[in-house]
Amino acid sequence: MLRDASGREFWALVSCSVIKSAMSRYVITGINDISERKRLEKNLRNANQALRQHVSEIETLQQGLREQALRDPLTGLFNRRYLDDTLPQLLAKQREVAVLMLDADHFKRINDTHGHKSGDRVLSALGAHLSDRFRSSDVVCRYGGEEFLILLPGSSLESAYAKAEELCREVRQMPIAIPGNTLHVTLSIGVAVYPLHGNDAESMIYAADAALYQAKHQGRDRVCAARLPQQQSV
Repeated sequence: MLRDASGREFWALVSCSVIKSAMSRYVITGINDISERKRLEKNLRNANQALRQHVSEIETLQQGLREQALRDPLTGLFNRRYLDDTLPQLLAKQREVAVLMLDADHFKRINDTHGHKSGDRVLSALGAHLSDRFRSSDVVCRYGGEEFLILLPGSSLESAYAKAEELCREVRQMPIAIPGNTLHVTLSIGVAVYPLHGNDAESMIYAADAALYQAKHQGRDRVCAARLPQQQSV
C-alpha cells in the first residue's frame, strides 16, 4: 500500500517502463489507485464465504431431515421405511441374513395399568438396550407398536437363535423405571434365516412373524425358529 500527500493509504498498481534514446534511458513510472477494486474483491470473497457457509448449513439440515425420516422418534431406532429399503439390499449382498422379530409380552396390559407414558418408557428402554446390544453392522428397527425387528447379516440360524435367547434373558432381568414404580418385561422372539426360510424380503418377514406368533402361542418369554417353507404348507 502507498500513502498520498494527505496521508491516506491506498492500494496501488505500480507499472514501470523503460524508454531508450540515442543518448540516455528514461524510466516512466505509473501509479494507479486500485483501492475500489480491492474493496470489491474483498466483498466478493466475504460473500462467497457466507454463501458456502449457508450451503453447508442447508446440507446439514437436509441430512438431519433425511435421518429423521428414517428414524422412529420415540426410540431413535430405524423405522419400517428404512427396513423396507435395507432388507432387500442385504439379501442381495449377503449369503446369510438372520431376521429377529420380537415383541414385548403383555404390552397392552402395561398401557392399561400404568398409562401410555409408562408404555413409552418401556419402549424407549427396550430401544436403548437393543441399540447397545447389537453390532454396528446389524440393523435394529422399530417395526411398529411394541414390535421390533433386527437384521443380522452373515448370521447362521444357530448363532441368531443363541443371540435371541440371550436377549430374552437380559430383558427378563432388566428393571425399567416408570413414575412411582419399576417394571419387568419379557420378550417373545421369532427367528428366520435367509435363504433357509425365504428367498426375498416379504417371505423372510412372514417367516419371522410366523415364528413370533408361535412363541406367543407356546406361552411367551421364549424364542422360536421359523419352520421350513415345506413345513408351513403342511
